[in-house]
Amino acid sequence: MMFSRDYLAGMLYAKAQPVIRVSKNADSALGYRVTMMVNFKLRGKIDEHQSALLKGMQRALLQCGIESTINKKGLTIARIDSIDSLMALMLIAPNCGNNMPLEYRLGGRWEKFARVWAFYSVGEHLTQDGLNQIIEILGV
Repeated sequence: MMFSRDYLAGMLYAKAQPVIRVSKNADSALGYRVTMMVNFKLRGKIDEHQSALLKGMQRALLQCGIESTINKKGLTIARIDSIDSLMALMLIAPNCGNNMPLEYRLGGRWEKFARVWAFYSVGEHLTQDGLNQIIEILGV
């Protein structure tokens, strides 16, 4: 089972759940750690058909430079370089006008993820000001 880049981006845009976590971490200079990942979860127990779907998605993602892990509930993208490639892939998803900033092109549940990624991708999440802005974006 193979997926085109457009089909893959559309599936991720429609069904994937971007996750941002801010948690206490004694090893961090700020005392907090920001973690970003994207989950593509399936309902119920994964059968042969769903397993084939996930393996096809994983192959297609890898061809786009995005590493993912298949687990009991679905598929997870958590590596930083893979999330960077994922954000580039998401720009080809439907409703992504080229004249708008990334966070507005993606919209919906991807908007906060894209806004936090703008800080995360350049290391701003490691500064107090960057962490404060991320917390403000998340509304925590």
